[in-house]
Amino acid sequence: MRSVANAFFSCSFALANYVSSILVTTIHNVTGTHSHPDWLTNDINAGRLDYFYYLLAGIGVLNLAYFLYVSQRYHYKGSVDIQEKPQDVELGSKVELDYYTRKNDESK
Repeated sequence: MRSVANAFFSCSFALANYVSSILVTTIHNVTGTHSHPDWLTNDINAGRLDYFYYLLAGIGVLNLAYFLYVSQRYHYKGSVDIQEKPQDVELGSKVELDYYTRKNDESK
């Protein structure tokens, strides 16, 4: 389980790097014109790095809103009382299962 978790952790970093490169390349292509350099130019005084960080903050706010939406719609599974359910059903026979089912029905 630990190796699978480490693999997913590494894959998430790889995916994040790909998304970051796509975002930076898109910003370079969309914001640059012939008369004005793009937001992420090498000359920090000519570029608009603050707009890039505003864009990242906006993406973070959208991510937070999505998280809140999903977390509000999430429903926990009902708690199971161990005493009410027959134990070792997969090891028991049909007769034992019927016995425990009748026993639980009578106690209710």
